[in-house]
Amino acid sequence: MKTKFVILFTMLLISACSSSLQVPEVTTTLSPTRTITPSPEPTSAAAIAPTPTGIQLPYNEVQESSAYCQSPYAILAIANAEGLSKEKIARVLVGIWLERYKTPKAHPYCRIEDYRVDDIYSNPKVNATSLQPKGDFMRVVKFSIKLIQVPTDWLAFPGEIDTENWLTVIWNISISKLDDNYEMVFAYP
Repeated sequence: MKTKFVILFTMLLISACSSSLQVPEVTTTLSPTRTITPSPEPTSAAAIAPTPTGIQLPYNEVQESSAYCQSPYAILAIANAEGLSKEKIARVLVGIWLERYKTPKAHPYCRIEDYRVDDIYSNPKVNATSLQPKGDFMRVVKFSIKLIQVPTDWLAFPGEIDTENWLTVIWNISISKLDDNYEMVFAYP
């Protein structure tokens, strides 16, 4: 009987407290600090629409380079370089080398629309490194080429492509006097 009394007394207390207890109404306005968006449903690659990018180059089905694209030596007759500074000789040689790829007869994998020799300078640190060949003098060349398609051999060069499809590259060159000519080649570690 004691148990029944405890249960009845507890129920009476709960009902008495709930009727006398007044809970104030609280309105809360939350300002979101982040928005959570649900993860999108997985889609197939075919369902994803391409998005435009700054780099818009036509795709060429030619998948192989050719011997034409191999870096030939640029040669300038010493007689034609009379009175030119080393920087100017380097600029002319880089121009001779790039002009080869600007012609319609160039293989599509390495053909370019245009080029610029942006800067040529001497860097004593480059001369002190283990770049080979050393040649008679070395220069750092910054050049830009206007790409016409992908794939292309030019993407093997480290550099940046702008929104107008100009690839800008900085590279080391070595220039040697051989017989009656100056000859330019790339210098590698």
